[in-house]
Amino acid sequence: MKLPFRLPWVPARDRRPVPDQKALPGAMTGAMTGPLALIAGEGQARWTGRSYAALSREGFMKNPVAYRAVRMISEAAASIPWLAYRDAAEQPDHPALALLARPNAAMTGPDFLETLYGHLLLAGNAYVEPLMATARPNCIC
Repeated sequence: MKLPFRLPWVPARDRRPVPDQKALPGAMTGAMTGPLALIAGEGQARWTGRSYAALSREGFMKNPVAYRAVRMISEAAASIPWLAYRDAAEQPDHPALALLARPNAAMTGPDFLETLYGHLLLAGNAYVEPLMATARPNCIC
């Protein structure tokens, strides 16, 4: 098949004729190529379960774009420093700030808030249950 036009910047000696048919992959190497068979299921839709875990797994954990978006938003929100005020005066040594800086023995404050914001973005709500090991709460707010 000849092209109906010629490229002006290609010299005549470098022009190669265009083949009429494409060669099969592996035809040059002698590899065996033949018809392709497709084996598929019954063609029915497979719906994700309606539980939070199933929806999070399919829509968030298996989707790199959604994972990255939620991760960036939750990391940015968790990196904002918290301030405590009483009336108009800032309270830098307020017990609530100490509790937010280290909410439990396993997590730092930003890790805890990042998890909290991630759940808020994925589920639309997030809950925190305060558990006290002593009779008196750590923070009097």
